[in-house]
Amino acid sequence: MRGFLLTVITAAALTSSTTPPPLKVSADNAHRYIGKWAQVTGKVVRAYTAHNREGAPTFLNLNKPFPDCPLEVVLFADIAARLKIDPSKLVGHTIAVTGYIQAATGSTSQMVPDKAASLVIVR
Repeated sequence: MRGFLLTVITAAALTSSTTPPPLKVSADNAHRYIGKWAQVTGKVVRAYTAHNREGAPTFLNLNKPFPDCPLEVVLFADIAARLKIDPSKLVGHTIAVTGYIQAATGSTSQMVPDKAASLVIVR
């Protein structure tokens, strides 16, 4: 499976009049929208924190567990703290993230929110 990356842009760009409304796509279809501005929605089925890696990233697998998940959100500890999110409590919830979808290496797509990111719990 080819990997993809969804990068969230800054809050200033989110409010810009030149920013187009995002396409609404499921995590399963994110690979079809490389380079597009999109809101990707998927259910968090697994959360794993790599405490031994720089930034203690948490990997949120959407729709299926790694390595079969179509999109994986990489949430660094400082971003989770700023968003006031305990990533382990997201398992079982559907989330939506807006940003640009990009190709990534590996078999799983990835999304790496930056400091201006928002992560919305849909249900």
